[in-house]
Formats: sequence, C-alpha cells, structure tokens
Amino acid sequence: PNDSVIIASVSVWHGEPSNVFGPVLGCKTLMRNGKTDEDAPKKAMTDGLTKALSHLGFNADVFLGEFDGNKYTDDKPKPKGDW
Repeated sequence: PNDSVIIASVSVWHGEPSNVFGPVLGCKTLMRNGKTDEDAPKKAMTDGLTKALSHLGFNADVFLGEFDGNKYTDDKPKPKGDW
C-alpha cells in the first residue's frame, strides 16, 4: 500500500532517428515501507535501456549465459593473489 515505483520510457535508434525501437519501459521501486531509493530513477533508466538494447541483440551473450569470466556465474573459485 505504501510502495511506489518509478517508470522510465526508453527508445533507442540506430543510424537514422526514424529507425527507432521503443518505447520500452523500465521500472524500479522508488519507495518501499517509507524508505526512498535515491538511485531508483537511474535504475529504472538502466532497466529500460537493457531491455530495449536486448531486443536489438546487444549483450546477447550475457542473456544466453555465455559470458566468459563473469564473477557472478563462474563456478570455479578464484585463486587469491593471481591477477
């Protein structure tokens, strides 16, 4: 009941502005249980851009789970001190 969201409407184009895709909506919680997320507008914009660009094939390797070296998806523990 006291939750609120912020919505960003994002359109992207390639080449000519007439070659547009969108608008795509990004959404993030702005306020939950009386606490405001000051980064919610930025998060909503990033969410919208990510969604819009994914429809154009950007970052397909990430969405297909093929991103090599991602610390969040790598199953092997990282050796300490080997950079």
